[in-house]
Amino acid sequence: YIYIRCRHQYTMDISISELSAAIKKKKELHGIAEPVVLKAIKKYIQDHKISLVGSSLDNFKPLIKEVRAELHSLTGRFIADSEKRRKMLTNNSITELLATHRSTAERLSFYPQLRKIIASWNISSILDLGSGINPIALANKKITYYAADIREDECTLINSYFKKHNIKGKAFICDLRDIKEPLPQADLCLLFKIFDVLEQKNHKLAEHILDIVPCPL
Repeated sequence: YIYIRCRHQYTMDISISELSAAIKKKKELHGIAEPVVLKAIKKYIQDHKISLVGSSLDNFKPLIKEVRAELHSLTGRFIADSEKRRKMLTNNSITELLATHRSTAERLSFYPQLRKIIASWNISSILDLGSGINPIALANKKITYYAADIREDECTLINSYFKKHNIKGKAFICDLRDIKEPLPQADLCLLFKIFDVLEQKNHKLAEHILDIVPCPL
């Protein structure tokens, strides 16, 4: 009886923040905003009815694996080294920087045409949902640009680019699966390669997002 009491007294419970840190040890997941990771962990705990009492990280390998897979499906496949990107931004190596993201790399040859299309609409503001680093290719001083993504590192990179080039607007954290705050109003909303990812588990999500987007185009 005494042995059991002492053993219980010195057992440390695992915290959700420790689980988050373990999940984000994967390099490609390191830059994801903390609230997004915590939400995924809490959902797993709730769905599987597990407890954090008196456990070690070894007991949570299934949780870590599944949450990593979920986050990777949302963003991990697009990621490059953050430090290298910052150096590219500092050196104004924009084409090289855009090539570090799979989606923007695919659009490199199309961006000149896309910029012409946007200019022809004579708009003054853009809302880019699931932006990645797309704003670095499209933003200019004539347009107020709002960029939403779940990656904190990419939002930081975009905001640094905006500040360097005196572009109005901001990049901010937003999980499109669970939009809590009203989105900024803009003339044009961009949604590139988003719905095919988001609708893997929720086929009504695209319809919901389109309903609440405060943009005429």
